[in-house]
Amino acid sequence: MNPTAYLKSKPGLNLALIALYASAIFIGSSIPGESMPKAVSVYSTALHIAEYLVLGFIVFPYLSRRGGTLFLAVLFSAMYGVSDEIHQLFVPGRFFSVADIASDCVGSAVGTLTSRRLGRAVP
Repeated sequence: MNPTAYLKSKPGLNLALIALYASAIFIGSSIPGESMPKAVSVYSTALHIAEYLVLGFIVFPYLSRRGGTLFLAVLFSAMYGVSDEIHQLFVPGRFFSVADIASDCVGSAVGTLTSRRLGRAVP
């Protein structure tokens, strides 16, 4: 069974996974800027894309099971990225970044599209 079909068949597990993953993003964003490893700032764009690719990938099966569209899954994941950037305004040494939001949107779209494509591959 592919991952999209599996998550779609287990909505409770899917929702728990979304909550845990979103919590992990929040916790990572709570680390003060001066405590962040240098590599994080060097690879920030790639990390944001990868982080939100996973979020989009796991959000799509949950929302699509309830009639949600591809657009709604991308929007939900990207809006979580916006809320994460707002959260960082309150963390010492962190800041709001439009570039990070753009990376989050790209990752969300790629993850959601990948999840949908895998879901369609199910016979």
